[in-house]
Amino acid sequence: MIREWLSSFLSNVRQKTTNPYLGTLLIVWCYRNWDLLFTLFYHQEGLLLSEKKEMLRQFMQPGHFGLNLLISMGLALLLVILTFTLLNISRLITNFFEKRVTPYVYKIFKDSSVVLKIDFDNMMKQRDYYENKFEDEKRKRLEISSKYDELEQNLNSLKNEYNISMTKKADSNEQIDEPIDDNQEANLIFKYTNYFKYHFDYSDIEKAVTNIKLDKPILNSSEMIRAMIKFDLILFKNKHRNSEEYSCFTLTNRGKLVFENILNIDEEPILTG
Repeated sequence: MIREWLSSFLSNVRQKTTNPYLGTLLIVWCYRNWDLLFTLFYHQEGLLLSEKKEMLRQFMQPGHFGLNLLISMGLALLLVILTFTLLNISRLITNFFEKRVTPYVYKIFKDSSVVLKIDFDNMMKQRDYYENKFEDEKRKRLEISSKYDELEQNLNSLKNEYNISMTKKADSNEQIDEPIDDNQEANLIFKYTNYFKYHFDYSDIEKAVTNIKLDKPILNSSEMIRAMIKFDLILFKNKHRNSEEYSCFTLTNRGKLVFENILNIDEEPILTG
């Protein structure tokens, strides 16, 4: 128990004495009151103990002791400030010569191995700038790559959908384009011949067929042309270069037979496969 108390007391004293201000205050106080310390710890012949007590009693009077302590504290504070100021000035001088003067001197004699700190700082700033720029470009490239992958996936999906739709359409066309026998074709030619005879004028039919044979453009939106396209009597060839409303067509085998019957054209009939 006593050992722990003594160890704690000594540790506390050691910690306090390492404080620069308290150590300075102790030194200043001892310097200003050296005569008292000399009288207390040094025995002089002819000096009685009662006289020492009286001297100590006078020194410990409140007015004298307090003023003495305040003056010692002020002097200690000024001394600490002066000490740290001198230490920082010396550090400033040391750093100035190490960071500025010494590299400059080395640069004069060894230009390839030593550079000034300002040059080094500029180089580090440039390095940081290019590193940030590189990271920014890298991030943008990753974003573009991600968007490109997403667009490529969408494109592949659209291609698959298109291929599926074209396959279905081809299957549907194959079913529609199945060959029909001659009787069915003859019935269709008879049916379409009667349709055009009763729905359109002879002169209009003749004019349209003549223009088709001469590869002249005709109006796409006319009712007769739409009927020809619907009944598979003509096929689209190309659009007129000056107007999208006019196009060139060509007669199918069925169309040739139908219009030969209507116009009584004396040509060798063309049979459909």
